[in-house]
Amino acid sequence: MVFISYSHDSPQHSETVRNLADRLRNDGVDAELDQYHASPRGGWPLWMHRCLAEAEYVLVVCSNGYHQKVMHLEVTKGKGKGVKWESLLTLNELYQSEGLSDKFIPIVFHRSQSEFIPSPISGHTFYSLPEEYPKLFQRISSQTSELKPPLGFQSNDATDQSLSSVSTKIATESVDIDIVLNEDFDQFSVEKKNALLKAIETLLGADHEIRLKRMRRGSVVLTLGLPAHLAERLFWAANAGELSGLNVVKASMVEERAEDTRSTPVKDSY
Repeated sequence: MVFISYSHDSPQHSETVRNLADRLRNDGVDAELDQYHASPRGGWPLWMHRCLAEAEYVLVVCSNGYHQKVMHLEVTKGKGKGVKWESLLTLNELYQSEGLSDKFIPIVFHRSQSEFIPSPISGHTFYSLPEEYPKLFQRISSQTSELKPPLGFQSNDATDQSLSSVSTKIATESVDIDIVLNEDFDQFSVEKKNALLKAIETLLGADHEIRLKRMRRGSVVLTLGLPAHLAERLFWAANAGELSGLNVVKASMVEERAEDTRSTPVKDSY
């Protein structure tokens, strides 16, 4: 089981954490989160104690609010009791293991937030999501991307060709992602349309122009076709509110489906 420890900094932050937990469960990881329970038997302190004790890994979502509470910089009485309790249990476990534990994994939703990793786990490998989600998944699912070859191992043409094929597939695989707006895209000015697409390009660091594939529900839902790793990065950024200033409410990955008769292909004018 993988337990997620975080601070309820804002409804948007809590939703991003919930999206992470849901993604892990969809990928076959038994992720546990307080949002999955209305009122656990025995109360929250006992539930947190059991989760931390039984978890194989604990994902520590490091944010400013989490850091403030863990390091007791948040002095408001009665505020952040859950995080403070979890951090106390975490510190005790690290103390008992003499610091030799890889159970606690710091994660951030933006690399700049690494400054909020609490000092007791600041030396641990941390993961910046969404771009490093594959690495995180490999670790908590007991996979590895770099197995040591035996001594004296030499690659052959078949091995090199296979690796090249896998790399090509990863680089070229394309998926669709829906961007949900709080306004009708058709009502945007040309400048605002271009600003939205440019912001997405900048966010993704894409080396090609972003093009819309279609619009649905009038034109409130926009569908983009992107390489899988860029679509995943856009998914997390949109749901973390990084594009809220451009009327983006959320994003969702598109499952394979029959062509939607309400879909409208988008011309290249944008």
